[in-house]
Amino acid sequence: GAETEKCPSMDYAMKHDEPVSVEIRSTLADGLAVPTVGYNAFATVKDCVDRMITVNEDWIARAILRLIEQEKYVVEGGGAVGVAAIMAGLVPELSGKKFVF
Repeated sequence: GAETEKCPSMDYAMKHDEPVSVEIRSTLADGLAVPTVGYNAFATVKDCVDRMITVNEDWIARAILRLIEQEKYVVEGGGAVGVAAIMAGLVPELSGKKFVF
């Protein structure tokens, strides 16, 4: 999973094995900015996600721009977080693999 470092609520929930409250700071990924992950969402995700990656806002902005300029997709920040994680090199297991945005 991937989320912004400005509101890492799922990352904290995964580390504490339960939803916990985090501070929300202004973010491009406002669709992902929730102070506390819901219990149902956490129960669904905890067994399906190997790890959570937090992405810097600069990489989210770059991913949005790349998706607009090269792919002609207009996405909000939350939709670009996965691409941002790949672009930032935070998913080394994908290094050398071919993938399409």
